[in-house]
Amino acid sequence: MTEPQKVAVFQNTITGGGRIRVVNEMIAVLNELGIAPDIYTFRVNPSFKKDKRLRFSIKKLPQFLRGFYELKIVLLNYLMRSRSADYDLLINSNNSLLFLPRDISILTYIYFPREMRILTDYVSLAFPDRKLVQEKSFTYRFYRNSLRKLYSLRKYTANNTIVADSGFTKSMFLQAYPDCPADSVTVIYPPVDVKRWGNSAPQRREEVTTLGRFNPEKRQLEQIKIAEEFPELRFNIIGFIGDRESRRYFSLCQQYVAEKNIKNVRFFHNLPQEKTMEMLHSAKYFMHNLRNEPFGLSTVEAVAAGCIPIVPNSGGQVEIVPFAELRFKNKEDAVAKLKGIEGLNMEKMKRDLVRNIAKFDSSYFRRNFKKMLLKFSTF
Repeated sequence: MTEPQKVAVFQNTITGGGRIRVVNEMIAVLNELGIAPDIYTFRVNPSFKKDKRLRFSIKKLPQFLRGFYELKIVLLNYLMRSRSADYDLLINSNNSLLFLPRDISILTYIYFPREMRILTDYVSLAFPDRKLVQEKSFTYRFYRNSLRKLYSLRKYTANNTIVADSGFTKSMFLQAYPDCPADSVTVIYPPVDVKRWGNSAPQRREEVTTLGRFNPEKRQLEQIKIAEEFPELRFNIIGFIGDRESRRYFSLCQQYVAEKNIKNVRFFHNLPQEKTMEMLHSAKYFMHNLRNEPFGLSTVEAVAAGCIPIVPNSGGQVEIVPFAELRFKNKEDAVAKLKGIEGLNMEKMKRDLVRNIAKFDSSYFRRNFKKMLLKFSTF
């Protein structure tokens, strides 16, 4: 009988959210092939809940660096060099190719190339209107410039098979690694349980529901300012609060609502998924404000739940919402799009949107990821 192949997956932090959902689906496919992978990481966030149906082992590495998120990404890649001899395949869920082993086959799933976050002249890709040199301290700019020099050592190597989570991410990866042939990068969209989220109930409340971790990049404060323009429309802002930054930003949002005496905004934090699903099933609209998001699982879930999405005209959102009438450039444009939405043929749009998101279903991810695995001679 053939011995099961040995596979390691590595990601610098294991936490809740979209990335671990992708990793869980990878593990499910590996389990189906008789493989229980090892997961290498520096840290397991308390918010992470292990799916008991999956077979895997977590290998925690000692944290040499506290903070310094970017450096830990590179360090983990480097540390996998001394462990590669124990495995037949490495699966890189760490968003960078820098310092990876070159003596073993690697399947890299790119959620977004970390290099492009460092090389940009802006505070972040989520704030394309804010220049780094104008917004951040000298110390932070020095740190970013040092990382740029480090990432200048990056190089694509043929032992890496690249999978991107969207067409947008693929284009950004090819900018970061121009020596990588474009036809060697495959797009496999992240998995969404479309059927589970599905709901076609025609009766909807005149509500806008938003969903995302409380964070400046998610722009909940912008959502509140949009809500000010629609006092007759209730805005349900659902978000996750975990770390200090999210708590601070949530308090800022609460303070703004209190000071402005805004009556049509309600906050919901750390809701169970069933309650979130229930709220999306009853809301007429869904709004998402993160610019240049590589993909956007919550938008797919909202469309499956029967909401009309209003999203930025950037990043992977364009692939989820193919109608320009539902995409905005800035806050003012978002207000205009929401005001004009009643003039659209919404029932036809909803049908077309649901048809479009079928390709994001978990079954497609599993089938396509399994095909990628079976291309390796070790399987």
